[in-house]
Amino acid sequence: MLQRTNLARLFLSVIACSVVLAPAAVLQAQSTPAFSGEFTSEKLRLTLAPAADGQSFSGTVTLGSKSFPVTAKANGNTLTGTFTSGGESFAFTATRNGDVVTFLTGRTTYTLSAAPAGRVAAPAAGARYVRMTRVNVPDLLCKQTASTVLIPSDWKLEGGIIWRQNVAYPTAVHGRIFNPKGTEQMGFYPSLLFNDGVRESAANNARIAGPEAMAAAAAGFPEGSMYMGNEVRRLNADPVAVLKEFALPRYRKDLAQARIIDVVNQPELAKLKFEALGSPQGAEVKAVRVRFAYDLNGVAMEEDFLCFWGSMPILPPIVSWGMEFQSFRAEKGKLDATMPLFQAINRSGKVDMKWFAGVLDVQAQMHRDGMQAIADAGRLSKYIAARSDEVNKMITEGYWKAQQSNDRIYDGISQSIRGTQRFTDPYDQRPIELPGGYDHAYMSPRGEVILTNDPLFNPGVEFKEDWKELPKAR
Repeated sequence: MLQRTNLARLFLSVIACSVVLAPAAVLQAQSTPAFSGEFTSEKLRLTLAPAADGQSFSGTVTLGSKSFPVTAKANGNTLTGTFTSGGESFAFTATRNGDVVTFLTGRTTYTLSAAPAGRVAAPAAGARYVRMTRVNVPDLLCKQTASTVLIPSDWKLEGGIIWRQNVAYPTAVHGRIFNPKGTEQMGFYPSLLFNDGVRESAANNARIAGPEAMAAAAAGFPEGSMYMGNEVRRLNADPVAVLKEFALPRYRKDLAQARIIDVVNQPELAKLKFEALGSPQGAEVKAVRVRFAYDLNGVAMEEDFLCFWGSMPILPPIVSWGMEFQSFRAEKGKLDATMPLFQAINRSGKVDMKWFAGVLDVQAQMHRDGMQAIADAGRLSKYIAARSDEVNKMITEGYWKAQQSNDRIYDGISQSIRGTQRFTDPYDQRPIELPGGYDHAYMSPRGEVILTNDPLFNPGVEFKEDWKELPKAR
């Protein structure tokens, strides 16, 4: 049984069990020709895909409800070609200037705009659609499927769910979703979980025994030691500094020489996150986007890290603090246009509720028996696998209540990046967010999605399967 979730928050139960996501059809090739993609006006739509030489193109020109085949050849920013109607060929030229294409045929001129950002790549030459496939997110310890996520059909997923010795946060996601034919990548990393004030608390508890006992008690918790599943670290309230000091050295050593070119504080996202946590008294949340620039195999890249930093007092003077973060990479100048696709992938996850219920049981066992509850991988795997198919109603309702709060965070992200479209899943009647720029979307019983602008294309007829068209959400 699968239910929808944000991939970057695979679950958040009423007892604070959470997962945080670490580091695919081509989104945009490393040297995308100027006329690859779709260009539209109110009256005309031009859709083109390049041949192997990068200079020849084929596709369609659509006027109203009628589409006509196109062949053309590019010379710089000028395209010369023909389209065929009723057995006759009609010549045209198209000139591109930025996102504007001037299309001239006979004495008629059309001014076209590049398709909205955030779409999956235009179909390859001769293709009528693009396809997104649902893939498994595995529990790497238990060798079971924990979730599924929707990605472009020729992208790949590496990594999955890991377990750690932490009662409050026993699982995390460490992996990446990437385009093997290009450079686009989403990175998911275990959250940073720290405690400060542990040494002071230990010293205070030993005060009655004198200064030497206090010093010895504090020395029992050196920087980097563990306390209740969290690292002992001095509180650092600067998310950028935490990213540079802890996150990158642990998970992205390849960015050691990368330059920070932009830092944007996002207080509205921080507010939504704070509310999702239940607005706890004394807690603080910050949200920041950090953009890096670097070269990858001679290609200029940009990569954003979206970071949520938070702190919460436990028992004074102890403060629990840490940071969740996720990264998004594309070639220089293409990252903003790629973000809607990354966002659609992020929101497409479906958690296996039987697995989720098993995780909550293990978490409860950890509370009773201590950290050793997840020390034996074989025992843990059998324990979760033996979970009854009957998922407790309280678990399901608690899960969805938490998801509603998390969804508001991702709604905020969607509003800031734009370029996505909302549809309604015909199988569970829940909203689904997909890359923008397509007139029609279809879903199979397997959860696959097809996007197309061809009004005559019907995957149910084409593949002789039960594909349903997705209505646009209101």
